[in-house]
Amino acid sequence: MSKYNNQCVKGVLKTQGTRFVNGDGEEIILHGYGVANWENVEGFMIGSATLSREQAKFLLFPGPGNDHNPDRWTCRRFVSQQIRELCGQKYLDSFWDRWEENHLREEDIALMAEMGFNCVRVVLNANALLDEEPGIHFNERAFTRLEHVIDWCEKYRLCLPRMQPR
Repeated sequence: MSKYNNQCVKGVLKTQGTRFVNGDGEEIILHGYGVANWENVEGFMIGSATLSREQAKFLLFPGPGNDHNPDRWTCRRFVSQQIRELCGQKYLDSFWDRWEENHLREEDIALMAEMGFNCVRVVLNANALLDEEPGIHFNERAFTRLEHVIDWCEKYRLCLPRMQPR
């Protein structure tokens, strides 16, 4: 059994000196896939990577003044603002649920395991887990989706490394 594949994923991973070990104490080398832009949307990931900043500026924001500013696509809040302006509040109300349901699915996790990965790095953002309003209101749908991802990772023997908040 290779220490690079998902057959080594057993139990909770921990560190032992400078090594990661599985629940049986066997060394495991993390070989993972990062699912950024799922719950932590960054606008540059939506656009075309082949365009220069100047080309993207012109295509995405062809108007004069403040509308000509690709920096407006830097985070989830600003993407929401743009969607609201372009498509309306009704469309925005269902957009993020559809985005999150379709961006990362069980078949994606299964494919990662099939391709030989043994871990998945899930990037989270408080804006996805908390509704933006006064007080603390959890987005239960987002937590349910996260539970599904954890269950799929367990099913396909992929670990989720614990990441420290930035």
